[in-house]
Amino acid sequence: MDDDCDGLIDEGLLNICGTCGEIPEEVCDGLDNDCDERVDEGTDSLEACGNDMGICEAGELMCINGEEMCQGEKFGTDEVCDCEDNDCDGMVDEEAEGDLCEGGQRCIGCECVGKCGTTVEFDPSCPAGLTPEDIEGVGCVCVRDECDRAACREETIERDDEVQCAPDNPDVARCRCEGGKCGALCDGKSCSSGEVCDRRTGVCVEDNCRGFGCPSDERCNQETGECEGDPCADADCGEDQVCRDGDCEPSCAAVVCDEGEKCESGECIEDKCFGSFCDEEEETCDPDSGNCVEDKCVGMLCDRDLVCEPVSGKCEVDACWNVTCPEDQRCVRGECTRRPTFTENFDDKPEDDGPRQRILATGGSACACSLPGKPEDGPQRPWLWGLVAGALVALRLGRRHRTRARILRASLTLTCLALALWLGGCKVTPYCVDCLESDDEENGDGDGDDNGDGDGDGDNVPDADVALTLTSEMEK
Repeated sequence: MDDDCDGLIDEGLLNICGTCGEIPEEVCDGLDNDCDERVDEGTDSLEACGNDMGICEAGELMCINGEEMCQGEKFGTDEVCDCEDNDCDGMVDEEAEGDLCEGGQRCIGCECVGKCGTTVEFDPSCPAGLTPEDIEGVGCVCVRDECDRAACREETIERDDEVQCAPDNPDVARCRCEGGKCGALCDGKSCSSGEVCDRRTGVCVEDNCRGFGCPSDERCNQETGECEGDPCADADCGEDQVCRDGDCEPSCAAVVCDEGEKCESGECIEDKCFGSFCDEEEETCDPDSGNCVEDKCVGMLCDRDLVCEPVSGKCEVDACWNVTCPEDQRCVRGECTRRPTFTENFDDKPEDDGPRQRILATGGSACACSLPGKPEDGPQRPWLWGLVAGALVALRLGRRHRTRARILRASLTLTCLALALWLGGCKVTPYCVDCLESDDEENGDGDGDDNGDGDGDGDNVPDADVALTLTSEMEK
């Protein structure tokens, strides 16, 4: 409109593009939006684009021929065994299909390695320059041993500002050599959804208190997986008392109940299930009634740290989750009982004549025995001579009947073979597996003869072609 009535319309108000208002902003569309005779100038956003995981590198968004395109991006390749994330999927050297290496090899420590062989004495063996390494989930493989085990145990390894392994750190385990390199227990460990690798054990656990536990003054709520205040932390219970949800009560550890009773909270009560005989596969005894009822837990699977209650069939928290027992006791089915103790004598040279565990080794011959053979000295067993004499008499009597004679002649042959084995025998010398090395009279003196180790080479290790039988006999 001619607002100022001078016969001109919008005079002096048009922009360079011949329109009212401000000059249009240039955008990436292949047009000269701001009428400066240039197209898409200054429209590169330079925002990051593409994948920057692994060996991949992100690019920048730039305007190309009227369209935003990612420029400068570095793409990934097929995964290879080199400790790099070649395909940029966030995983290193993954071989779900086992296709990273050829010829049955496995990708361990950035290189393809073969499985261990065995020596004549069944020890793992590897080619020169390689060493056997037992890898969890893989087995024994031959790797380059570039790891100093003593130095590795004293190392501290950090990644992304988190300690992976270190000495004297309660939150992680010591570093260890695996695959010929020093690393942490969780290196290369893949856990299922909802689980993480516990750096203290190298085991996949739930990422909550059911997997990692709680501080000393807290307890884990098994249903929620969250730590909560432990009422027993401040409870003033006696040394021999049990704390249950903050309340002190007597222990069942020293209580002896009569037949037909059971202990609960330190007192003997009637055991209604005493003497009941339920079908173990399909039934359970209801502790409230003493009757056999359907076991509703058959085929049931509960989440970790939950147990199935057979009468109701519901997954519930363990009855011990809120119970704190005295130091020398443990909780079983909600009640504290005496913890079993084991004592062993580790004196340099035991004086008692208790049993020792031994291996009976027959030496390097073709003979193999699973029972002790002929002793070097001493009388023969009379029953074998009686068996031979009986067979000879029976053979003489049996000559009157051809069929019976054939049977008796076969019996005589077997008897003679048994006698030959007994008289020839296998030299069987007990090799003591729990005796001390200094006990030369029992274990052999390592002088190269066969006076105690049963192998004839003095290395105190039975040969590869021996037949081994574990036995427990009295020291002589």
